[in-house]
Amino acid sequence: MHPKNERIEREESVTIAASYTLARRTVERDQMRLGLTQEQAAATIARRIREAPGTILRLVKGQAKRVDHAVREKLTAYAVRQLETEIQGLEHELALLRAGHGDARADRFDEVETLLAKARELMGAQP
Repeated sequence: MHPKNERIEREESVTIAASYTLARRTVERDQMRLGLTQEQAAATIARRIREAPGTILRLVKGQAKRVDHAVREKLTAYAVRQLETEIQGLEHELALLRAGHGDARADRFDEVETLLAKARELMGAQP
């Protein structure tokens, strides 16, 4: 095999593996957040990004042979929007706790701060 073709094939396989991971994590997050089955969460995401549910399910199950760039971009944008929404919710909850209007248990306060720090880290934001 020509070295250039070998490099392209290697890059494609990395992109596919990253797409599998992105799809799996995004579907798992929606399963937890919305209380859905894997198939229901995949269908919900597919509807929101205007793709076929089978496309998302094949990615989640690691069965896609190739990944269209547009699908990966839409899935990435959806995941970012969901994380940003979660961060905003955590920031609001933290503000309520600090103002004394939320559940003031110390463990809850620590949990919110930890989740917010983790979310910011994942998004690459500074505290």
